[in-house]
Amino acid sequence: MPHAPELRGALLSDLAAIEQRIARSSESAADESLDWSEKRYRHLVENSLGLICTHDLEGIVLSVNPAAASSLGYEPRDGIGRNLREFLSPGTRHRFDHYLARIREHAHDSGVMRVLRKDGTERLWLYRNVLYVEPGVRPYVLGHAIDVTERAAAEAAVRRSHAQTLEATSRLAGRVAHAFNNLLTVIIGSTEMLLADESADPRTRARLDAIMRAAARGATVTRQLLAVGRQQPIDRTALDLNAVVTRLESSLRHVVGARAILSLSLDPALPPIDGDSA
Repeated sequence: MPHAPELRGALLSDLAAIEQRIARSSESAADESLDWSEKRYRHLVENSLGLICTHDLEGIVLSVNPAAASSLGYEPRDGIGRNLREFLSPGTRHRFDHYLARIREHAHDSGVMRVLRKDGTERLWLYRNVLYVEPGVRPYVLGHAIDVTERAAAEAAVRRSHAQTLEATSRLAGRVAHAFNNLLTVIIGSTEMLLADESADPRTRARLDAIMRAAARGATVTRQLLAVGRQQPIDRTALDLNAVVTRLESSLRHVVGARAILSLSLDPALPPIDGDSA
């Protein structure tokens, strides 16, 4: 029968062997888990429709996913080892050093990057890049981007269309103003001739005065239309808003009719504004 010290030593030896096997099993499981995690990440990057790459703090490309390479007309292996500056539009390459400086200082950067395809055409990338500093690994930048070339072109087309619409509206306003002004000339001239007739009775004269006031308001509208059409300079003067609103009161009451009550609340201390009295 073995002595107690020998038995204790054997038991300790067995326990140490068991601990080693457990440790090796744990390390193996951890390695396997890490391998699966890396594989999932690799599959995610390689199959992502987003444009993903990594580069160091000098701009050297370390990795690039197929979507980013395809957007530029290259294979993924074509970009590795080259400087990201080479893939920028020549007119924007001078800004690359500023980009790297912002990454070093703030650990992230975002904006629009104008890149150059292999065939010489340009694309617009909207990007957000982040600096990673990990123990035992050289600092690297993980870049994410989406291609917004078509969206930018569509927005530019909308702006051009809007500008053309405004221009067409301005020309139309000018033509309408000139036509309306011709009508007002006839109306005002005829009314002035009738008012010059001293035999007109008071009731007729009152009606003619109303026609003249309406024609004067029409002339104001004409000036506004010509201003919209950029055919009439805007005459900016100091205006009393209370007086402007008061002059419009009779016209407003005619518009709202008897179905509504119009009440003006004017502020005597209201300062004058700079505007066109028309």
